[in-house]
Amino acid sequence: SETAVRLAALDWVDAVSLGGTIPVTRDQLAKDFLVGGERFPLVDRARGIRKPRGWTSALSIMSAMPRAGRTRAYEDNEGTDGLQRYKLRADEGGAADNDGLRVALRDRTPLIWFYGIAPGLFNAVSPVWLTAEEPDSHQFVVALSEGQRTLMPNSPVEEGLRRYIVAETKRR
Repeated sequence: SETAVRLAALDWVDAVSLGGTIPVTRDQLAKDFLVGGERFPLVDRARGIRKPRGWTSALSIMSAMPRAGRTRAYEDNEGTDGLQRYKLRADEGGAADNDGLRVALRDRTPLIWFYGIAPGLFNAVSPVWLTAEEPDSHQFVVALSEGQRTLMPNSPVEEGLRRYIVAETKRR
């Protein structure tokens, strides 16, 4: 089932990256995870959002580091409130992938975020959760920890708590 494969993928990524402390390669993510003895890619070659065929929700998101002389296709950055942002796919073929992220947001489904540190090399951050969509900015708000899941983006009331939780998350 989708849930069983997701949980297995989260466990596999945690084991391979030693809890996110060592980077993983694009080849590992595309070839090394198996489901029932079959290769099950955790990333897509040309897309940052992995929503496996037949799934309702996305499995992973990726912020790739471009090769020398190129720029990132999407600027996934930290917001002014200290929470991370992940950009929606802007191309015509991105609607289904974006909808997969909306389902993950609605259902509070854990995702894996592969954050590029060099071309083809990623830090794995998992699990992460989408906590809000910011349609005007074409992006989602990403919680990197359980503590961040309850924060409301751009809430002045929670600013002190947010700074503390973000600082704790970065220290980890």
